[in-house]
Amino acid sequence: MGMVHVPNILEKSLVEHFKSSLSTSYNIYRGFSASEYSTPCVIVAAGRTTELEPHVNVFAVQVAVMVLTTIDEDSEPLESHDETTQAVYDLLRDDLTPAVGTTGQLHLAGHFLESMEQGREERLLTTALNYTFHVERLPLA
Repeated sequence: MGMVHVPNILEKSLVEHFKSSLSTSYNIYRGFSASEYSTPCVIVAAGRTTELEPHVNVFAVQVAVMVLTTIDEDSEPLESHDETTQAVYDLLRDDLTPAVGTTGQLHLAGHFLESMEQGREERLLTTALNYTFHVERLPLA
């Protein structure tokens, strides 16, 4: 398994964990996917991956978890958006070692929140929780 697989495996593991652990009506998607997104949704997107030291198989992976909520004239979306964002944040504060390690391919060494960004587009509320995950790529059994 090469470095290129590390963010994909991490992203998939986190999405599966969210699907089994979040109580929400929001759709949950991988960021690196050909699927169309339907709002409201949570998107887990693993991006930039850096090997921390040559040949040690430990990587820093930047992961953005985005909460997208459609603004609808018939309802007040802010409460639902904030509740879902808080639930995602709370879930990411938990010990994610078992969730990331389910594939037997990665070991989570740690993770931390780097920043949170909020915004509004024409008909959409957005919040991005930006994390750095340190993961070790495990040798194939």
